[in-house]
Amino acid sequence: MAIRWRADGKLLCAAKSKPMDGDTYIDDRLHYWLSVVCRALVADIRHEENGLWHWTLGDGPFLRAQPEDYTPDSPRINEYSPNTPAEAQEEGD
Repeated sequence: MAIRWRADGKLLCAAKSKPMDGDTYIDDRLHYWLSVVCRALVADIRHEENGLWHWTLGDGPFLRAQPEDYTPDSPRINEYSPNTPAEAQEEGD
């Protein structure tokens, strides 16, 4: 399945969301590579209802799983996932 990367940073299932201006479309092949091969993306725990995807190196209870080789010292893609609740971001500042 393809993903829409919103301008605000959210990653949404393309089949469960409508296109918006500013979206970047991640096609099926790249989505497969990011989620299955690299395990860089995981579906939200409530993906069936909300269609959200998350970067695996973010922090928070929304992650379904961590890659097997993940450690707290693993490099991060960015300090905060765009899907991290604001309260969690404030605590880290």
